[in-house]
Amino acid sequence: RSNLFWENLSGHLLTACQSPNSLIASAAGESFIELIQQAIEFSHLPPLDEHKELQRTYMQSLLELSLVQNDKHFSLQLSSLNLILQQSISNVNFSWDIILSILTYAASTNWTAIVKLGYRDLQYIIADCLSVIPVEYHTVLILTTAMYGRQEVEINTSFSAVGQLWNLADYFFQNWERINSSDHSSSAENNAFLNSTDTISTPITKFLHNNKLLRIHSRSVLCWGDTLWMTLFQSLGQLCVDNRGTVRRSAAQSLFATLETHGEQLSKPESWSYVFWLLIFPLVDEMKLAIESANTSPEYESSVIIHHHSRDTAHKQWAETLALFGMQLGRLVKTRWGTLVYLTDFARIWTAYLGFVEFCCLKFTPEVAFQTLQSFRDILLNGVNYDEVSHSVQMTSQYLNIRLDETYAEAWKTWIQLAKSIIPSMLKDIEVATDRGMLPEMSHFHAVLINLVKLGPALFIHVKSSLQVSHISEMFQLIKGCVQCPVERDVSPFLVPSPTEDIIAHLHECVLHSIHIILIGKLTTQSILCFEATSLMSRKTDWEESLESLTISNEFKLYIPLILKELFFYCTLIHQPLATRIPTHLKSYFMD
Repeated sequence: RSNLFWENLSGHLLTACQSPNSLIASAAGESFIELIQQAIEFSHLPPLDEHKELQRTYMQSLLELSLVQNDKHFSLQLSSLNLILQQSISNVNFSWDIILSILTYAASTNWTAIVKLGYRDLQYIIADCLSVIPVEYHTVLILTTAMYGRQEVEINTSFSAVGQLWNLADYFFQNWERINSSDHSSSAENNAFLNSTDTISTPITKFLHNNKLLRIHSRSVLCWGDTLWMTLFQSLGQLCVDNRGTVRRSAAQSLFATLETHGEQLSKPESWSYVFWLLIFPLVDEMKLAIESANTSPEYESSVIIHHHSRDTAHKQWAETLALFGMQLGRLVKTRWGTLVYLTDFARIWTAYLGFVEFCCLKFTPEVAFQTLQSFRDILLNGVNYDEVSHSVQMTSQYLNIRLDETYAEAWKTWIQLAKSIIPSMLKDIEVATDRGMLPEMSHFHAVLINLVKLGPALFIHVKSSLQVSHISEMFQLIKGCVQCPVERDVSPFLVPSPTEDIIAHLHECVLHSIHIILIGKLTTQSILCFEATSLMSRKTDWEESLESLTISNEFKLYIPLILKELFFYCTLIHQPLATRIPTHLKSYFMD
């Protein structure tokens, strides 16, 4: 019989809650909350957990209190919701969409206390109520948690919300058999939150109506399970472009950790295309736009946190985020290489990634370029047993080899282009700083050049069979440019040659390493890693031993000696310690 009077009674109290008289509004709010609690706790016949319409009527009234936009009413509402969840959760089993709507309203306010209260209720739901929430509301739960991460009122809540998204991923993984076996054939179930006619427009419903993932799922391109995981990935991704640098870094680390840990849950390898085109690369584009518009001047007064001078501007903090994102992206491509290479659009994904590497190396500081090149090189040295990779695309080994050859050829072009841009730019910066009487920080320049030179051997083992004379010449032009780079002032006193051994900088060790690889011509990933693990300083006869077993391919015999001879004389003029490291036997070989 409550249906006969509930609408009039609740409507009257809700109107009184909006009274300009604070005493009347406060008394009406308390009476309204007390009425709803007693209605939910009352022993109905039939029980309220079996009476969907009546249950939702009560909870809908509680949601409507959010429209009043009063902090005291919000506090009463969220405290009442917490009490209902702890004492009468079985009586709201049909109202999870309304409960989550209440929490999204709390997350969208500017009151710190209200955000904390709403997040307290959300924590309780994730900790103790996940097993009773229908699976069709898991997507909305993810988006609600993400809203608490995006709110900018309470930063600790944002950090904690990132952790809660990780907890949701763990729960889905541990209970995936039960979650995925539920019936999701009905579009009404899949979109229960959107299709509920009695739910008022909330911040989360507006987002859901514009969600590209749900539109793709509605066209049956992505299955329900992949849509759930993609929603989780996308929610973490949105936090990667947050205005606060600390939140961005935390979200980026959690995003890629979740992708690496739970990416196997995607139903088919082709779903990884959506990961890159709907998530990764759009985030990269957003970061590029944010960096271009970021302030480059320090804002000490407006910042609560004191930053190091290397991060004291918004532009520097965005650059740091991009460097972290690039490093994590490289690791993801490395770990999923065996799956990605079989995708039909792998060439587009690889080209987009190479464009990202080029952007990071040419537009930002040496620190950003260093981390990007390091992750790029790790991909090239990654060993994958393609026979053990599970894939649905039938691909012959011959076609796979052609695809990999094209992949590494594109990487070689990118590497040469980077070298042609980075090295002259660095040498010019050093020259300008020196002319102005400044002391440039050479360690950063050397770190970038070291990774740039190390990319050569990593690429050479993949493309050596298709290299032309022009390619080898370009590689040695790169090496000549590295030789020109001055040694760090802090290290140079320790690099004076002694009567017993010739000591050179690490950059020049890498130069010798690259020459060594071209001479030997028979390299594997393992041999490169082993070679780098042992310092060249402790291998006095390494070059003599290499010459004794020298095996240069026929097409290299004509021009390799000429290029090496040119490089040797160049080193003699520019960097004497590097030239003295080349043994006498090799010098005589050059002179023949």
